[in-house]
Amino acid sequence: MNKNTARRLQVIEEYSDLGSGFSLAMRDLEIRGAGNLLGTEQTGFINEIGFDLYIKMINNSVEELKQEEFKDIFKDLPAAEVKTETTIEAYFEIGIPKAYISEQMDRLSYYTTLYSIKTIDELFEVEEELKDRFGMLPAIVKRLFMSAELKYLASRVFFERVVIQKKQVLIILPKGNNTEFYETRFVRLAGYIMDHYKDEIRIHQQNGSIKLAIMKQFNVPEKALEYCIAFTKNIAELFGVLPKLTYIDVPKQEVD
Repeated sequence: MNKNTARRLQVIEEYSDLGSGFSLAMRDLEIRGAGNLLGTEQTGFINEIGFDLYIKMINNSVEELKQEEFKDIFKDLPAAEVKTETTIEAYFEIGIPKAYISEQMDRLSYYTTLYSIKTIDELFEVEEELKDRFGMLPAIVKRLFMSAELKYLASRVFFERVVIQKKQVLIILPKGNNTEFYETRFVRLAGYIMDHYKDEIRIHQQNGSIKLAIMKQFNVPEKALEYCIAFTKNIAELFGVLPKLTYIDVPKQEVD
């Protein structure tokens, strides 16, 4: 029995409980080697679909198994939180460089933690842990945490995608067949934009898709992320999907 086979058998013993499939898959990935999966260069199938979509596909498959093949086992568990798996696309790099955390398994562990946070407080706790263990965050890691916060919030208000470009930001809303969103939330969203962002955000419909176009240019990536986070927090409060948040709005003059 070779070394990798023995390690994989050990992992199966560690993660034998129900609901451990994702953890098992990620530990198996650690053993086989993640390659450039979590770096700025990606290869193979992951390169074709992106890490974000890859995780989304895994989560969807797990939920499908829980609701169908293993529904009797999971019937007494609390209902899953209603949200979408938002994709964040940006022109700038985000991530954890090897120069900051040298061990691949540590980097992988923090990536998976960021993708599975349940509250914003957890995000801040992970940030403090990183600072304690590895020192102050480099700019690229700060952007990763800001993107994780944006993803968390955007998923609760059902934004399908947030595309941060150099000259504008696009927020893609759910497809038209999501009747619940358009019957109960879209009218409030549109009204809020007209009242508070009429000079900055445009609502466009194209090919059956509705998107919000933020018509602002940001001189650095952080300003674009700050603006998107502040806007999405406001929408989360508008929809009542989060408790009243204790945060300070980013003043508009600071994000020009």
